[in-house]
Amino acid sequence: MELPVKTRQDLQRFRWLCSDVKVEPDGEAMAAARARCRQVGQRGMTKTGWGTSPLMHLVEHVIGPVDTHLMLADFPRQLEELMG
Repeated sequence: MELPVKTRQDLQRFRWLCSDVKVEPDGEAMAAARARCRQVGQRGMTKTGWGTSPLMHLVEHVIGPVDTHLMLADFPRQLEELMG
């Protein structure tokens, strides 16, 4: 498997590609989670997953574990912006 981001130039291109991405919560999933909380009440706890974090998306699908760590050390501002 070959991941798309390997160099600083790849990182710049990927940042540009993601510059207008907007993540919005899933209204139906939020309503279902709230309903489950009301159903359980004070008798227990509930847990809702929100999917893969931006960092894990980079590690698993875009850059890879080793290169993600190296780029975090070399280009922290760019990676923070990308994960934002």
